[in-house]
Amino acid sequence: MKRLPKRFLDRILTGLAKLALPLFILFMVSGPTWGQPAAPGAGFAARPGTVQVPNLVGQNREQVPRILDQARLHLGEAASVTSDQPRDTVVRQAPAAGQRVPAGTPVRIWVSTGPPQPNLVRVPNIIQSNAQQARQLLAHDRLRLGRVSGDQSMLSQGTIIRQAPTAGQQVRPDTAVDIWVSMGPVQVPNVVGINEPEARRILAGARLRLEVADQVQGPIERQVPAAGESAPMGSSVQVWRRPAGPTLVEVPPLIGRHLDEVTGILNPRNLGIGQVTRRQAQEPAGTIIEQNPAAGTQVQPRIKINLVVSIGAPPPLMEVPPLIGRHLNEAGSILNSKNLGIGQVTRRQAQEAEGTIIGQDPAAGTPAQPRMKVNLVVSTGQRVLPLDNKIPPNIPWLLITLTVSGVLGGTYVLYRIFKAPSATLAVRVVPGKVQPEITADSPSLADLEVRLRPVIDQGQQSITATGSLISEERKEHE
Repeated sequence: MKRLPKRFLDRILTGLAKLALPLFILFMVSGPTWGQPAAPGAGFAARPGTVQVPNLVGQNREQVPRILDQARLHLGEAASVTSDQPRDTVVRQAPAAGQRVPAGTPVRIWVSTGPPQPNLVRVPNIIQSNAQQARQLLAHDRLRLGRVSGDQSMLSQGTIIRQAPTAGQQVRPDTAVDIWVSMGPVQVPNVVGINEPEARRILAGARLRLEVADQVQGPIERQVPAAGESAPMGSSVQVWRRPAGPTLVEVPPLIGRHLDEVTGILNPRNLGIGQVTRRQAQEPAGTIIEQNPAAGTQVQPRIKINLVVSIGAPPPLMEVPPLIGRHLNEAGSILNSKNLGIGQVTRRQAQEAEGTIIGQDPAAGTPAQPRMKVNLVVSTGQRVLPLDNKIPPNIPWLLITLTVSGVLGGTYVLYRIFKAPSATLAVRVVPGKVQPEITADSPSLADLEVRLRPVIDQGQQSITATGSLISEERKEHE
């Protein structure tokens, strides 16, 4: 084969080199990156000319690649921004819509993440509190109390046992939190020995439900929970019945009858008297005011009927009569006429005559139960000695009253003056001094204890001193 001339080959290589550079630049602008798949619209990269950028704002992000592919463009970087537009909605693009760009140009978009979320708050734990406490706790966290429903629980009535949303959840402010409160426990009544309809009525009255656990017909033989136990309000009491035996007996009405008549009424029906409770009531004594089982209940023979019997109305309250100023000898007959009596009698020195009542407890007019005792304070009178008399040695202490009239004014009561048996006491008024002077022939005033209590009045124009020695022999030396 004939070889081409070297000069001709050099010309061919030079022409290929000049053509390779533009082809390489065009490939780098519009073609895919080596080792990566082509972007949508990359098939048009080699087409000459420009294309118009479509409007992507308002479109959903999932629709953008299809729209750009149809416009011979492809999707560039997609950034997320907060916006009032719905989530995944395009809110901005670059290049802008309407611009003309080379085919295959990447278009950058900004996609909404949705409206900005408000500051969320944490739901507090309000279990075990009551509705009022829960309202305060929720208000503190900018929440509010929602629907309140009752539910079964052994917790005390009104205690919150469930909440929604639960504690710890993050919610918007002003969210309503629904609560379920305990309806409280109730005491289970006795339904053993009676038939199903009556048991259902009794349990409904206790706010419980009856649940029959067998298919037999007959009176109830066993119950769970047992009578007297506590159960959640609204819960079920499960019962088991025994097969029907002897013919049931209807309980007769006994309310309003006398207790003495009951035996004659129950014995012919093969029934008996159970527990008898006595209680004050307006009905005459001995009258039956309650019965259990109730009249009309179908029961087994030999069932005992519990009764509540009246002991009559309580006696009316009496008013305590006024006794102050009356003599102690009169008090007994006055109180006896009111079905009352004399209680503790305290004797005290007073100006009233000996035996005069000077205090009473309870006070006059106080309502009193029959046979209540009234405590009395009775005067022992007083002994007055002239001021200038000698003080008898058997008087351990004296109450001395001095009335001082004039510009100084006032009445001075000297009390608890303790003296030695040999001391002679003298009291004189000195003009210009507020208090009287006290002297004694005892070598020292240490034998005397003197206390003054002034009671000021307007007084007169002249200064005089009058007084008396009043002995209180009943009181003890302090």
